Amino acid sequence: MKIFTTVALVLLIFAMQPFPAGAVPPERPKLAAAAAAGEDLLELDTSSVSAFSRELRKHYAISLKDNNSYLSGIGGKKMMDEISLCLSLFSPEFIKKMVDYYSKEHSSFFTLEIVKPSNSYYAYVEWGTNIKICLAYNSNNERNGVKASVLAHELGHMVHFISEDYMRKARIKLDLMEINGKFNYVGDKYRRDWNEYRHGTTFVRSYSLYSHYEDVATIFEELVGDPESMQERLNDPLNASLRKKVEYIRDMTYNCISDECSALFAPLEEDDSAYWKIESLPKAS
Repeated sequence: MKIFTTVALVLLIFAMQPFPAGAVPPERPKLAAAAAAGEDLLELDTSSVSAFSRELRKHYAISLKDNNSYLSGIGGKKMMDEISLCLSLFSPEFIKKMVDYYSKEHSSFFTLEIVKPSNSYYAYVEWGTNIKICLAYNSNNERNGVKASVLAHELGHMVHFISEDYMRKARIKLDLMEINGKFNYVGDKYRRDWNEYRHGTTFVRSYSLYSHYEDVATIFEELVGDPESMQERLNDPLNASLRKKVEYIRDMTYNCISDECSALFAPLEEDDSAYWKIESLPKAS
């Protein structure tokens, strides 16, 4: 996989952009959709940082790093609850399969690190022998990256990269572009294009227009950040393209990694007739 190099490659997310008001999750993301689906979600012990760290390692095989003790300060328990909630929607079994994959295929292990505030990003992933998902703490809640939706965004990138290992790398992008129809990915021009054309029937928010990687990641972000709102959007016939895209991402995830994250896709209200059923492909060379 080309993204793995001897020098850690830093992928900055949300670079120099304000977090849209509509994308800021509520105090605790709504779980009505998952509850309706009868999902039994794991809740980690967030009574202390040490207990939380032990549970992360035990249930998800993820190490926690918080050198500045942000999780021990004001709001620390709420932030641990957010992390716990996000991971539970993916499920311990699913996360462990991702961790095992990177460990076996790339000799990498997982760390979740809480890093110092930044005005240029909310979170990023460092790739190397230690894969670090870094969430940027900020006392300003709207700029705080230690949130369920932000962590889901980064995990969405990891799901995408694993899927590229099993499918032809170009295939995912081409499939998404086919679903998008006349709308193209525009890089740094995503704000301008969103304001001019309003692509809400096909993309979840403006940053989705940046690239196919961000298109996938922002969908994971919204599925965790506000599943009730996503459910409303996906059930609206005007958003047929968006629904088709979420179905595609669900099936890509199920086929390339595991279907043990069904709670995540509860807003789709499973419809077998719409199932893309992507064929299992041999691993890309």
